[in-house]
Amino acid sequence: MVMCHTSLMDSRRLRHFLAVYELGSIGNAAAKLAITQPALSKSIRLLESELETTLFERTATGVVATVYGETLAHYARSIEAEMRTAQARITEMKGGAGGEVRIGVGPSIAVNMMPMLTRRLLNQRPGIRFEVREGLVAEIIPALRRGEIDFAVGLWPQALDREFEVQILFNDKISVLAGSNHKLAGRRASCEELKDYPWALPPRTQQWRVALDEYFLSNAIEPPRPHVESNSAAYIKSLLLTGKYLSFLPHQLIRAADQKTSIIAIDADAPNLKPPVTVTQRRNAVQSPAGANVMLALNEIASQMRDAGDDR
Repeated sequence: MVMCHTSLMDSRRLRHFLAVYELGSIGNAAAKLAITQPALSKSIRLLESELETTLFERTATGVVATVYGETLAHYARSIEAEMRTAQARITEMKGGAGGEVRIGVGPSIAVNMMPMLTRRLLNQRPGIRFEVREGLVAEIIPALRRGEIDFAVGLWPQALDREFEVQILFNDKISVLAGSNHKLAGRRASCEELKDYPWALPPRTQQWRVALDEYFLSNAIEPPRPHVESNSAAYIKSLLLTGKYLSFLPHQLIRAADQKTSIIAIDADAPNLKPPVTVTQRRNAVQSPAGANVMLALNEIASQMRDAGDDR
């Protein structure tokens, strides 16, 4: 029993297993790891023998993980992520580079708040290294759980899982947005009038898209049928700047707009939403000095946004 535990903690063995799992091929994994196929096959066989189970089913085109292999992969990825984190933390403690921080962000955060955070920290701590992953909640929170990222920042529902620690930074606003040269700019628009214009909207999985549709229905009006539907805030922003489209998105995009052709909020008959921008991290994770600096900078930026009236 002790032998099994010791082998599982062998970082090389975990690396071998994960390479085969991710590539689905002994040959491709061996090439990636720069070892021979027989050596890699032996490593997997030993692991299967020690666990007394089969981790992969061999097929004509490669290998496929069994239910036991899937379970091991879940934990092996977390262990590998924690090992990378430990190495980075030790390097940082020894006075190496300024440290590494891995952050997952929502689309609207990626175009405004994240660049603000990056500029602030690189001015204060030039040696720091960022790894930034953009995505929706269904991608970012699982990555946080696996230890692939250190922080998740976005306009997302607060995770109720006790594994996470969530802090509200400030409240953003969701409004009907358009380019400053749109026909509705500078005047009040009724709910009935809004539906007659082209829309570029996030998918229906977004909570504020659902709120918009429900608002129209509550007024006995058919919801807008978007000409474009996308989870890319940057793409929708580029469409708004043409002055032809309307959307329903966070005010983060307004502050990130180009100065010559800006994005504005339309005075419209629409839902009044103020979702919280949150930062989420694993509750029991050891925070590095670089991570502590990220939290400090996030709170400073959030304070500026609250003072500017962004959460009122």
